[in-house]
Amino acid sequence: MALRATFKRAFDNAMRGSGSTELHAIREYHPSYTRSSAAVTSSAVAGAGGYLLAKRLAQMMTATAVTAGGAYTYNEPGMQRSLQFWFGAFPVFCHYKFTEYQVSEKTDEEQSEAFEALHNRYAPTVEALTLKLRGFYLKSAQFVAIMDDFLPPQYMKFAKRTQDQVPTSMTSEQVRSIVESSLGQPIEEVFAMWEDEPMGAASIGQVHRGRLKDGREVVVKVMYPGVERLFRWDLKSLKDFAWLAQPMHLPYLNEIEKQFLTEFDYLKEAHNLEKVRQNIMPTWGRQVAVPQPVLELCSTHVLVMEHLSGKKLTDGIRDHYRKIAAQMGRSLEELEADQKARILRGDGPVKRSVATLNLITRLQTYALTVGDVIRNVPRAGYNYTLGLALGKVGYVRREKPIKLGEILELLMKVHAHEIFTDGIFNGDPHPGNILLMDDGRLGLIDYGQVKELGLEERVAVAKLFIALQRDHQEEIVNVVTAPPFGFATRDMNEDLIYRYMCFHCDRDTPDVLQGMNVQQFAEYLDGADPIVRLNDDMIMVGRVSVLLRGMGNAFGTKLKTSDYWAPVAERWLKTIDQKVVAKVDQGIASAAEARTRVSTNTVATSAVAPAMQECLHWKEEKRL
Repeated sequence: MALRATFKRAFDNAMRGSGSTELHAIREYHPSYTRSSAAVTSSAVAGAGGYLLAKRLAQMMTATAVTAGGAYTYNEPGMQRSLQFWFGAFPVFCHYKFTEYQVSEKTDEEQSEAFEALHNRYAPTVEALTLKLRGFYLKSAQFVAIMDDFLPPQYMKFAKRTQDQVPTSMTSEQVRSIVESSLGQPIEEVFAMWEDEPMGAASIGQVHRGRLKDGREVVVKVMYPGVERLFRWDLKSLKDFAWLAQPMHLPYLNEIEKQFLTEFDYLKEAHNLEKVRQNIMPTWGRQVAVPQPVLELCSTHVLVMEHLSGKKLTDGIRDHYRKIAAQMGRSLEELEADQKARILRGDGPVKRSVATLNLITRLQTYALTVGDVIRNVPRAGYNYTLGLALGKVGYVRREKPIKLGEILELLMKVHAHEIFTDGIFNGDPHPGNILLMDDGRLGLIDYGQVKELGLEERVAVAKLFIALQRDHQEEIVNVVTAPPFGFATRDMNEDLIYRYMCFHCDRDTPDVLQGMNVQQFAEYLDGADPIVRLNDDMIMVGRVSVLLRGMGNAFGTKLKTSDYWAPVAERWLKTIDQKVVAKVDQGIASAAEARTRVSTNTVATSAVAPAMQECLHWKEEKRL
């Protein structure tokens, strides 16, 4: 009764609140809103199984409160966040479901027009809700931002902004208090220079520049107070929403929950950072840089590390194209508008392979270089003759294209090294965590989500990517259904398991997606043969593949992960104890044999059943 009263009071307070756009979302979206909660979504829920949705919502909100830590009052920040999320997101969801019901019998053009109107209407509200709540909602937006086919353009536009344009939320006084509490002394005793203005913000903290007394340039990550508790609420709310709207995402959210809840210890992140740095730099130090942590200054809530001079990858690319636009006498915004118009007309750019992208980049660089030389030869002649008396003219140096293909290949190879050779890797390589450094290298930052794999797990991952490169369906299914993965679906449909592994770990090409977009494909798999068991390690390895491929999609390039990871895996397998390889092979063979036995028995049973029924009917007739 106390819990029910708590929710009733919270609901009433939320709907009476005057300061939150999100809590008034229902009024904004439905002008006919009345104080009755039944009237809020009566028309929308009608077409989507309204009674069941409302019942599920009540069950989930109760479960959220209990699972996240007990029955809290409305004054509990986590409860407020959960209510703000539900009162902001649920009416939007209902409106989409109602529209889906309304237009189900209409033409494709009419359906597209109806949903475009919804996207235009709700994208700004979802963005406002995301930026207000921050936390895991912000982290989720950053993740989907690399999957171009996953969201409509209206939502994708703001999701991409969350990768590098997140507003900060702590005052300079709060930041100084946290840092000084961590150091046990005033900032001025440790830092010769400290910038109160933050460099940027992320989902769990914000970053400041500083210079230590010994002259080292550093960046300092400062965690938001109480953020871990809020993340737990956010994760529970999102899992409940996924259960209601898109249950196929629950296995991923369960693993991501485990992984993210290890992110709230900057001292652990500092040690992981140092471990990865020592592994990577001897081999890849000429091409990439991993910042060195200042371990003696790090704590649970503060991380001090070497400053890498450069720009975020996304900023560097935008600056590059802004210069190219200026050379064409146009603005970057005009080029982007033209690109958007082409996409809407259906004649947008075709995604190329990395090899094709590299070839085009080399040809463009050569053409621009030759063109500059041709233009500069007469200028040089003038400068060293008449120019000596009349004044010299400037030379032409046009902006050369960024070698995006080489960047993507390098990122693929470095992460393959982390996974197979080292067994410890960064599970969050999105564009906001990659720098274009001033010295030409790539800077790899943010190691809050580091995953370690045991030797047998690495062997299994290596076997999987070798099978994926060969496109050997039976071998792929054998590897993933055997220990240590033990992947299982309801019906164990081998074709769908194969397609799932191709999509999750390797590629999202038409032969896999079968004409569907990413979201439709995920829904199709879940409806046809839902997953019942999914290994944690597989999820995080697959997540790295998805993120890197998503980055390729954003650059107009299609990547096939196994093309880069399988050769590394094959070389690595030859260097390790072959007894471990033999043990994994034996497990794969045993699992394949067991699956074949089950399949044979199922076929035999299905064939025998009619005969048994016929026999029973015959006996019954004889008895009568």
